[in-house]
Amino acid sequence: MLNSLHLPGRPADNRVVVAMSGGVDSSVVAGLMKAEGYDVVGITLQLYDHGQAVGRKGACCAGQDIQDARRVAEALDIPHYVLDYEARFAESVMDEFADSYLNGETPVPCVACNQKIKFRDLLETAEGLGAAALATGHYVKSQPGATGWELHRAEDKERDQSYFLFATTRKQLEFLRFPLGDRPKAETRELAREFGLNVAEKFDSQDICFVPTGRYTQVIERLRHAGLRKRSRLDRVKPRAQSGFEIGESVVLASKVTVMDTASVRHAYRRWAPVYDHTFGRIAEAGRRRAVKIINTRKGRVLEVGVGTGLSLPCYDSHLTVTGIDLSQEMLEKASEKVARGKLTQVEALHEMDASALSFPDESFDTVVAMYVMTVVPDSDKVMRELERVCAPGGEVILVNHFSQEEGVRGFIEQKMAPFADLLGWHAVFEVDR
Repeated sequence: MLNSLHLPGRPADNRVVVAMSGGVDSSVVAGLMKAEGYDVVGITLQLYDHGQAVGRKGACCAGQDIQDARRVAEALDIPHYVLDYEARFAESVMDEFADSYLNGETPVPCVACNQKIKFRDLLETAEGLGAAALATGHYVKSQPGATGWELHRAEDKERDQSYFLFATTRKQLEFLRFPLGDRPKAETRELAREFGLNVAEKFDSQDICFVPTGRYTQVIERLRHAGLRKRSRLDRVKPRAQSGFEIGESVVLASKVTVMDTASVRHAYRRWAPVYDHTFGRIAEAGRRRAVKIINTRKGRVLEVGVGTGLSLPCYDSHLTVTGIDLSQEMLEKASEKVARGKLTQVEALHEMDASALSFPDESFDTVVAMYVMTVVPDSDKVMRELERVCAPGGEVILVNHFSQEEGVRGFIEQKMAPFADLLGWHAVFEVDR
């Protein structure tokens, strides 16, 4: 007997991988599969530097999308994984887009993405996880025919996406499922509300994900001059030095220890949140206060990355407008309590956010300060690029951190401490070449 996905056996006996983009459609697909009793696994693809596509409504795959997909998975109580496909996407989709455009053609990168990334590489990944099917949020119908599975237009003709899937092979169709093909968009949003999903009212993606501004020429120029990367905006920042931390220009970050994933970092800080103020908070107090003292001589908008429990927030002068982000919800709850208790009007907002995928438009802040962040992030290079991106021309990026010592007694102790670092959620060894 076949189930609702035309698979043999009970839903519980079939694993279904859902391609979760962070939008309402794929989120509802995950909800439907979970409600029907399937063994659901959510996968989100990181296709490019997500900081390139933030700050514009209707831009798909923005930095916030990964966080939205994660929250949906948590709400549905299903496992969720983020796979780094940046290199494959750049080679198979973005580069071909640029070449096609320069040749006077009209490229459709969404077709290439489906053909070469989602329905090839992701499909193989789903099979490797033991899935019986890969479900997506596309508005298209598939059904078994006389000679195999067939692709048909969606019931909602205004939402039909069969055009973008025209290159899908019959073999791929045997493994793919499109649960929204028979539903209108309004019903999808209503289901999102019934499932209690935070994306129920989220805007639909309309733009090419790596062209968030709609200006193709800017993207083409960037892609075709990638090998001639200009020096960053940090070149305009005068180097400073203070005891316990550094403020500098053109930094290149590299860690000697094994890269940690964000889930490990989040788990570590969930444990430390209740006692952070009385332990590591005091250890780092001097560097934190010196940094804020410098920032108080500036004007405008400030972004504090790694705001944690908000220990530095009361130190900012009232003439500044401060936004804080952190990966740990538990730490942010402590920070929110400090803001409310101290009536800190200079604090505009606190967000749970990944420092490597900031959901702010380019050049949003006059000063960006990273408080002891570089030793806890899995990819410090990517974080540094994001800090540069959101810093306005003429602004400053300030790194507050303990940097590794290679020689002497302190260097010896640090090397011995390195194996224990992951237990705390940070790297004991961290280098900066200037």
